[in-house]
Amino acid sequence: MIDFQGKPIGWLTLADLAGVSVDARPSTAVREVVRPLPQDGIVGVDTPAGEVLRRSIGPAGLVVAQADGRAVGVIGVDDVRRAAELQGLRTGAVRTR
Repeated sequence: MIDFQGKPIGWLTLADLAGVSVDARPSTAVREVVRPLPQDGIVGVDTPAGEVLRRSIGPAGLVVAQADGRAVGVIGVDDVRRAAELQGLRTGAVRTR
C-alpha cells in the first residue's frame, strides 16, 4: 500500500481482506486491515543486489523506493528464486535430470 505521495506504508493480502467478516466489510476501511511494513522492508533503487539477497524477504516482499521515498516496485521471493535459477543456468550450476 502506498500513501497519496507514493510512499509505502504497509501491505495487504487477499487473505487479510477475507479475514474481515462479511457483515463488517461495508464499513471497514483498508487502513484498519493493512499491515505496517517492517523497518527493513524497504530498499533503495541503488541498493546492491548482494545486500538485497542477505535480507529476509517476508510475504510482502521488499518495497523498492526512490531516494524521495516513492515506491517504484516490489522484489518478492519468487523474483529472487528466478534470478538464482537464471544465474545457475548461465554458469552451468543447475542440475539437469
